[in-house]
Amino acid sequence: MRLADFLVSEGTDKDLAELILFLGKQSLVVKKGFLGMPGKSAAGEKTRNVYGEEQMPLDKYADGVFIDGLKKTRLVRSVATEEQEQIIEIENPKNDFGIVMDPLDGSSLIDVNLAIGTIIGICPGKVLDKGSRLLAALYILYGPLTTLTYTTGKGVHEFVLD
Repeated sequence: MRLADFLVSEGTDKDLAELILFLGKQSLVVKKGFLGMPGKSAAGEKTRNVYGEEQMPLDKYADGVFIDGLKKTRLVRSVATEEQEQIIEIENPKNDFGIVMDPLDGSSLIDVNLAIGTIIGICPGKVLDKGSRLLAALYILYGPLTTLTYTTGKGVHEFVLD
């Protein structure tokens, strides 16, 4: 069954379903970046995220793909990512969701061909709300098959993205 059809059959809120589908589509853009990006920062361009971890070009790329897409679609009110120092507020949001994410978790493992993915939490409104109030959580695992696993509190469901 297609993810869009499953979200409808589960009675997922229309706006939340639209956001989940959008995030899945953006992950396919991120995956395309794996083919042309080096794993490590270019010489002399070492940068670190807010936690002091070295940022890889693919970290920055994935962050940009998700943030730019969310700004363009205005599907959320705010975004907090591991790669940004500040919470990003979206102008004229269509919905009252907040997104917390690690756009590319495990990017330091690219060179050794281990699993990397995107981790996302969807909050009702503010990104600084309690984790127990999440509306949905999902992760996208990149590999030979790109899978999206999510929950909206009604079980855990996995889909292969194509």
